[in-house]
Amino acid sequence: MHSLRQFALAGTVSLAFVAFAEPGAAFEKTNNAIADALFASMEAGPGRITSVGSVTGSGESATISDLIVEADVEGVKTVFRFGSIDLTGASAMDSGRLKIGQSTVGDVSARIGPVTVDIASIVSSNLVIPSADELTSGKASKTEIFYDRSDISDITVTLPTGGKIAIASATFSYDQFKNDRPTSGVGAISNAVVDPSTLGVPQMKKMFSDLGYGPITVNVTFSSSWDHETGLAEVKSLKIAATDVATIDLGFKFLGLTDEVQNMLTSAGDDQAKAMQALQNIQFSHLSLRLENHSIVDRVLDFVSKRQGTSPDDLRKGATAMLPVVLSSLKNPELQASITTAVTTFLAEPKSLTATARPQAPIPFAQLMGPAMMAPHTLPVILGFSITANQ
Repeated sequence: MHSLRQFALAGTVSLAFVAFAEPGAAFEKTNNAIADALFASMEAGPGRITSVGSVTGSGESATISDLIVEADVEGVKTVFRFGSIDLTGASAMDSGRLKIGQSTVGDVSARIGPVTVDIASIVSSNLVIPSADELTSGKASKTEIFYDRSDISDITVTLPTGGKIAIASATFSYDQFKNDRPTSGVGAISNAVVDPSTLGVPQMKKMFSDLGYGPITVNVTFSSSWDHETGLAEVKSLKIAATDVATIDLGFKFLGLTDEVQNMLTSAGDDQAKAMQALQNIQFSHLSLRLENHSIVDRVLDFVSKRQGTSPDDLRKGATAMLPVVLSSLKNPELQASITTAVTTFLAEPKSLTATARPQAPIPFAQLMGPAMMAPHTLPVILGFSITANQ
């Protein structure tokens, strides 16, 4: 479950060093031990290095300029250009891995099919890169790159429509390690500005325009952990806050997701029997989802009521009146009543809505398949579902 140990945009750091170099593609020795070790690891990946401008430095440092790496990723042509890579405090570990005290990657451009990503700089501390031998033998994944902290600044994503998503910065850090592998970390994506009218989705453009929204600023924070030995995986909080729209906060916890189980899931492919066997090992512990309204609910009620020639208050009354009918399929009067109360309270004064699933004891995912298919109305009880408003 790399999403819990290899944070989202920090994957760019991985791309900068290990991904996308063709096995066996020859690079000329540079006589810089650090650069040569880095390039050797790159050669263990699935792409190719097409150009290296220059390599300077000696001892524990290396400076690489104008590095170009190309790959065909699932049929999508991908080209990475790195204007400069400065490595300091670097050395080979006993395991053969390369440890870099600080790496600074500047002027990065990645073209992934029709999408372009430009990054001003990526600064990482205590970066650890798997050795070529580990990558070739399969002892390490090409994404298995560790670091204490990575700061990415001035990110611009250019879409095929010409629309742009500008992100001021992204920061990722690991704060706990076990057997030289990170088990806990936090991250933040700050001031991402999205203009729905430039995303090339007519329905989205019209919807946000009808609701009176222009460019939207989004901030993301998250905290997660994964112990690959015990299998405890938890997203403590994944918070997405859109200014003047809403904030969504997600959290969940699984048990039994060890390296072995993850490998079982990966190797299962389309084999449902093998996948089901792997899922027997993973247990659902809890999940929570919280919505905080900043204006989206009010705008939707106002827009829909105008379209229907009524008022927001009448729309609220009509929606709450329909709830008992809509929820009757649950066949659980107590749960139906609690949902009706929460939704009615929220619509009357839309501040927050929180849904929680917390069974009395962790449940294997495989045991949820039967009820999900044969008796879906029993799932809320099995999962210990509850919902509250404005708390």
